[in-house]
Amino acid sequence: MRWVLFAALAIWCLVAYLVIVLPLDENLFPALNRWPVAITLAPFSLGAVFTLVNAVHRKTPLLSIGHLKNIALLSIVTLCCFVTIDLLFKIQTNVAAGAITPDQVRSAQLDGYLWDSELHPRVFFPTKESFYLYKPNSVMEGYSYGAFYSSNLLNSPLLAKSVLELRHVTFAVNKYGLRETHDPAGAAIFALGDSFCFGQHVEQDAGWVEKLQSILGETVINLGISGSSPRQQYLALNYLLRKYPEAFKPQHLLWMIFEGNDLEDGYGNLHVPLQSSRIGAVLGGTVIETFARIPGQLREESVLRLLMMGKLKVGGVAAKPSKQNHHYVEGQRLQHPLYYSSRFGYRLFEPTYMVRAALPESYVINHPHRKALDETFHQMRELSRRAGFRVTVLLVPSGARLYNGHFDDMPPVSPEPYFLNYVQRLCSSMGFASADLHALLQPYAEKELLYQRDDSHWNERGNAVVAELVARQIFER
Repeated sequence: MRWVLFAALAIWCLVAYLVIVLPLDENLFPALNRWPVAITLAPFSLGAVFTLVNAVHRKTPLLSIGHLKNIALLSIVTLCCFVTIDLLFKIQTNVAAGAITPDQVRSAQLDGYLWDSELHPRVFFPTKESFYLYKPNSVMEGYSYGAFYSSNLLNSPLLAKSVLELRHVTFAVNKYGLRETHDPAGAAIFALGDSFCFGQHVEQDAGWVEKLQSILGETVINLGISGSSPRQQYLALNYLLRKYPEAFKPQHLLWMIFEGNDLEDGYGNLHVPLQSSRIGAVLGGTVIETFARIPGQLREESVLRLLMMGKLKVGGVAAKPSKQNHHYVEGQRLQHPLYYSSRFGYRLFEPTYMVRAALPESYVINHPHRKALDETFHQMRELSRRAGFRVTVLLVPSGARLYNGHFDDMPPVSPEPYFLNYVQRLCSSMGFASADLHALLQPYAEKELLYQRDDSHWNERGNAVVAELVARQIFER
């Protein structure tokens, strides 16, 4: 009986680890993250595993005590290997990315400059669903560098002079929780998407949505929510149509899909709530609360999960050897690699987007979120039919893809933008129109830099070009 219990416990620990870290159904993890659910589920699931192992042991002579010992040992060794690899990889990543410097929150507190994250509008969750909006009737205004900025970068004369750009930015949020100053009532065109639609780190009137409005001479409502996934964008739109049916009556939806992270971002229907239960309040600040944080930490640093989510690349296309250390310049470690172009000068790049731009088509097809993406497009089609609007999807490339080959020593990308190609096929099957901004932007990218040097988003010129292309390709046909 002792070895039956030990084997069951070892198997349970390994299975629990896999349930926590694998990107399975994202609607499951928010429930497991709640105190009552986790505390109740743990002993019951352990009891179920013990009952199963004990039953098999009694009815199957082949599952002897010796076999139980081997199973227990294998489970423990496997679990220890996973956790050790996760720990070592996290340490190596921290060192390589320059995390030996103070963390961002601490660095921002010691820095006299306003950080991009500090300037950004505050968010809130209006329902239990996973989407969020901005806190209504608020204005955030100030001067800040791009999202790649950290205070140590100013110690490099090269970065301070040629890369970092201090910009004045205003975020004005209306009563609906959107970065918008125009009344949606009576508007026919609405734009939906993530930070590229929101207009990250550009002035309120410099985003492509505002520029498009000026070109067309009619109101275009910005529904962009920075950091949101296509699922969250659908949920937000559905909420706004239900909550404010008289104000939101779109006839044409421009839905922006970004290559860099729209497949990898969250597709759960429910958000992980703050710990607000009575049990959480009673146990807050105790050692039990500390242990309760372990599953979330395991999930965050799991190498297995990073691989499946496309945040880590193993093998694939062999990159040419780098001629220099792009994460180090003038004594400063860089979390975002620096590359040089004789035509465009210096620019920092988002390393995650560089990795994803090089992944094969199989990565998209086999991604755990692909079916959720398909489902989201089906839901959007049903919503468009009920609400009576048509959909045009705008396919947005990352700077790593659009400018690959223009900057020296950059690793190669895949021959085709497989995710954007997949979304384009999905649009055809749904009856949505689409505009391939990857192809449309290439002639401009040959001549000018359309992305910010210290941020992953379009600069003012990039937003203006996108507005011109959207107006020409979609509204002048």
